[in-house]
Amino acid sequence: MGRHLFHSMVKDYHIEPSPQHYSSMGDMLGQARKLEEAEELMSQILGQPGFTLLQSRLGAGRIHGNVEMAERVADTLMGLEPMESDSFVLMSNLYAEKGD
Repeated sequence: MGRHLFHSMVKDYHIEPSPQHYSSMGDMLGQARKLEEAEELMSQILGQPGFTLLQSRLGAGRIHGNVEMAERVADTLMGLEPMESDSFVLMSNLYAEKGD
């Protein structure tokens, strides 16, 4: 339903999605275990995805144990905000849970 509303917003109402819309969609897709679709959505964003969207992708990667995706997103996050500790903590938790 959320995916339909997001596409309807653009197609039917000609509303350009804001970074918050993309972040919500990415979070929803991550919660639904649609990690590849969420990454595809990120690639559609013009320019650099925002910190919030990237952080939700990292959280979804941790929740679902997708180390490869989480590492890609974490690299981007750490490049954007190197002093932000949340990315390091999420990656540390992921590695601890996976036993790496």
